[in-house]
Amino acid sequence: MDIKINRTPEDTLNYPLHTHKNYEIMHYTNGTGVMRTEKGDFSFSAGTVVIVPPHVLHGSTSAEGFVNVSIEWDFRGLLSLDAPFAIDGTEDGEGNALIEMIW
Repeated sequence: MDIKINRTPEDTLNYPLHTHKNYEIMHYTNGTGVMRTEKGDFSFSAGTVVIVPPHVLHGSTSAEGFVNVSIEWDFRGLLSLDAPFAIDGTEDGEGNALIEMIW
């Protein structure tokens, strides 16, 4: 499977609920809001990274708009998650370090 990379348009207010057959890793680069999932919600701000396992329903909302960059790929050899996982990348550059490793 090829890697799929996506960037939301500037000031996106809502990204509808959806699923993927592979992992999706999202890095929020701008804005604040909530990543809604069937297994719990996560607040996000610039620098937050969210990892969503395959087949988990998820989507993002923001009152003022957000931008994120996502990568979808078969990370099963590297990751083993049953539920989404969030990293607050605003402290100590944790989110940026993860994104640098992936890119």
